[in-house]
Amino acid sequence: LQIRDNRNSILILGNSFVNTSQIGSILQTMCGSGVSVEAHSRGYASVATYTDDAYMMQNIRAGSYSAVFMCGLYSRQDVLELKKIVEACEDSDTRIAVFPAHNENRSCINDAALACPSAVLIDWKAEIDALIDTGVDYSYFCIADTHKHSTPLAGYVGAHMIYRAVFNKIPQTTSFNEVSKSQINLL
Repeated sequence: LQIRDNRNSILILGNSFVNTSQIGSILQTMCGSGVSVEAHSRGYASVATYTDDAYMMQNIRAGSYSAVFMCGLYSRQDVLELKKIVEACEDSDTRIAVFPAHNENRSCINDAALACPSAVLIDWKAEIDALIDTGVDYSYFCIADTHKHSTPLAGYVGAHMIYRAVFNKIPQTTSFNEVSKSQINLL
């Protein structure tokens, strides 16, 4: 999923979980000014939301991004729609990663991995679940609201995963407006 010289943009597509986690701004801080991070979050969005967006699909097909990270697998239809994004990425030599948020359907995630083998699975949901399983309190990652939205600490975890996948190293940035060092030390 590495950034190439002629394309220094990362695209994250998702719903309100992308917004509440602040993953885009955290990742931008990790990457610095040499890489552009676009994080699109539309309330209740799924993969189909973005395949229906002609402008977004045109940008992906045009090769505007080095890598696309896709959240929003909630139904079998989303798995089918993911194939459209994968094809658009393949047409433009853009790297694609399935990047499920914490509320996504595990069977749809597994189906997507089988249906789209060229898409890399960067399992944000599994990473957060694993941290919770080690004893880090659920409330550090999920807001106590109706949908259990992701917190900025969950966004930090996701941004860290993306950074490692793209740059094949640990980010050097240690200071973030969105998440404190004491929160990061919990991990």
